Amino acid sequence: MEYATRRFFVGSGKKEVPVTLVGPRPSVEITTIASTPPSRKATPDRKRARRTRYNAALKVFRRTHLYFGLILVPFVLLYGMSAILFNHPTWFNATSTIVDNDPDLLKAHGGFAPLVIAEEVRASIEEEIGSPVELLPDPAPAFRGSFLIEFRGDTERRRYRVQPETLASTLQVTPLATGEEEERRFPEKVSVSTEESVTNLRDRLEVIAEDDSSSLRSAPDLSMRMRVDGEDWLVEYDLRNGQISERRSGEARMDFSLRSFLMRLHVSRGYPAEASVRTIWGVIVDVTAALMIFWALSGVIMWWQLRPTRNTGMLALGSGVFFAVLLAYGMYVAIYH
Repeated sequence: MEYATRRFFVGSGKKEVPVTLVGPRPSVEITTIASTPPSRKATPDRKRARRTRYNAALKVFRRTHLYFGLILVPFVLLYGMSAILFNHPTWFNATSTIVDNDPDLLKAHGGFAPLVIAEEVRASIEEEIGSPVELLPDPAPAFRGSFLIEFRGDTERRRYRVQPETLASTLQVTPLATGEEEERRFPEKVSVSTEESVTNLRDRLEVIAEDDSSSLRSAPDLSMRMRVDGEDWLVEYDLRNGQISERRSGEARMDFSLRSFLMRLHVSRGYPAEASVRTIWGVIVDVTAALMIFWALSGVIMWWQLRPTRNTGMLALGSGVFFAVLLAYGMYVAIYH
């Protein structure tokens, strides 16, 4: 008996099922083709997603740098402008003028010889300590600073600044308020029982510190409001020396000057004992300092992202660091040596 044999495949794609029919009952043989193992390399979709996340994070970083920089604009301008005023006392100062005096103005004085004075100082020290003292020639004796002599009149203040060796001098003239000085309503100084309490406080601290050489450098002011003959006054009592300061209610402590105001803002720092607008200013100073540090560091990071500018940027950054270190060392020598 002959059996017809027929072979065919069932299925499509990677899986094919060969079927062989022998005799009346077909037998089925199933063969599977193994799939290709997954590649360990990132697929294009994963690379694209990773790149998208990186670009998004970098965009947030750059935007943070940008907006923090905009927040800093008014404070950087404030510190920059006030620093110029500190460095140049006569700039934008309509009330004060500085002129150079005639070089022969003080010629008759003769000047100060640093070597002669140094020798006199050496001899005096040698006599006091009873041991030989040698004056070294390197570095040679030299003056540091200058004379500042002030004359205060009714309408102006004159300051002469004189170099000790050459006697070269300048004159600074500052007009003073010409209005008639109003008679004080309160005494300049009063004595109260608090003076004894302040002394007792200092004595107590001397016992605790086991040192009797203390000095009262500063003390708080007691602010109060008083009414005399129907007029309100703001009075402050200085616990250190008992002096009284006075001004009418609503009257400013001093005349407004933009130059003076900017300079006072520049040096205002710290936190007062009681919360006030000065506390907010102290917070602003801390925040500004932190943002300036972030601004500098984030700028370096953003520069590093731009490959074409790395070489030139490295040269600029290195030059800045070198100059800053060199200048800091020079100032260190000038201040501490």
